[in-house]
Amino acid sequence: MNFFVISNWKGNYTPAAIQNALSYKKIANLTNIIAPNYVFFNQLSDSSNIDLCSQHFVNDKETGSTTLDLIKLFNIKYVLCNHAEQKLTDPICYITQVVKAGLTPIIFIENAEEANELGALSKDSILVLEPHYAIGNVKTANLSNIRNEIDHIRQKLDNPICYGGSLNKTNYKEFIQYVDGLCFGRESLSDDFNNTILNISKIV
Repeated sequence: MNFFVISNWKGNYTPAAIQNALSYKKIANLTNIIAPNYVFFNQLSDSSNIDLCSQHFVNDKETGSTTLDLIKLFNIKYVLCNHAEQKLTDPICYITQVVKAGLTPIIFIENAEEANELGALSKDSILVLEPHYAIGNVKTANLSNIRNEIDHIRQKLDNPICYGGSLNKTNYKEFIQYVDGLCFGRESLSDDFNNTILNISKIV
């Protein structure tokens, strides 16, 4: 299994992020998943070196909706699910729709209990352990706590487990040996993020 690097651009944009995505060269032991705002789908969808991910969907035909059918037109393979900022009222229904559409859910979870509930919905899903207090913070989550949660998850699930929450170009190194991937937020918009990905590939 390849190591996952997931980039959640949220509602942000930098010219460097676009350029990095378009110039990225595929690395054999790594899967580079990028979740841009949907307005950049068309610009990035022809690249065979990255895997595109949707940050969200709204499965109706009302004004402003971005449906799963529309998303699939742009070679999207993944959908972020249950992120703390999405505030889903029914994550099980949401994830189930993603799976039925033939897409792979990337499921954000806060602990092993939530992982066991949501991860079981799809054996192909990717789990991102991201405690809410670590989102947009200066510090990452406590490594000992993260390792403990991961151990509990692995007792019941075989899904790949990533860590997310305030990662930058240096602090990811303390987590990398315990996980199957890393999820970056604001750091993924930086000028030299492709170098960070290359450095990750050399460690894993």
